[in-house]
Amino acid sequence: MKKNYAPAILIGVLALAGLATGLFFAFRKPKDKEEENTESDGSEDIGSGGSGSGGNASGDGTSNIPFTNKQEGDKFRAWVNDKYPDYAKQIDLDRSGSYNNAYIKKAWQKYGQEYTAEQLALVASFSAIKSAVDNLGSVFTVTKTLEYVKIIKDNYKMLFYSNGRLIAMSGGNDIYRGMYYDGGKKLLITSGLNKGKTFNGTFAENIMNSLKSNFADGDLVEEVSVDYTDESEGMSNFGQTIF
Repeated sequence: MKKNYAPAILIGVLALAGLATGLFFAFRKPKDKEEENTESDGSEDIGSGGSGSGGNASGDGTSNIPFTNKQEGDKFRAWVNDKYPDYAKQIDLDRSGSYNNAYIKKAWQKYGQEYTAEQLALVASFSAIKSAVDNLGSVFTVTKTLEYVKIIKDNYKMLFYSNGRLIAMSGGNDIYRGMYYDGGKKLLITSGLNKGKTFNGTFAENIMNSLKSNFADGDLVEEVSVDYTDESEGMSNFGQTIF
């Protein structure tokens, strides 16, 4: 009598398939929390923005965000991580990720209004800088781009970036860094020479006072300096975390 091996073969194939499936799930690399959520549309209920007290930025209980691409989302993510690192860690908000998942929506509910106001203030201030440099006079050489305003006098250079940051340089060396407000009427030195000092006055006065205060001597160069051969490079390397 001829034996029928088909059932035994079928059982063996099913057993091997089950073993392969088990090994796949046992050894696959687990996804990060953010990565797991990136694949969703971010529509899950995220409540009132966590244990913080900020609530929804728009005040209407929604989680709508204005970002349309990853670059815009990552800019906000970086802002939260730089300005509110404890909160970013609390909600597991990475510096880079989806621009519309639950994590970024949760952060937007809490800090979206503040972020929007700050960005608008930066745009207005940078526009004021670009207008003010036209009145500095012929002793300065001025270059204006979308990312920065560069002012040169003799061997000294000042760069005002569109993100509100400031770099002063001598002979290509980074002398100090800071922040500007109100179109340059207020300059706050955050690192380097005269750290903690604030210049208040008109834009032209602040430029002259800064040059006078920082470049009175020829050897006012910090031991640790950065040489930016391309001014646009300073934009990407000028994050808040260095201050």
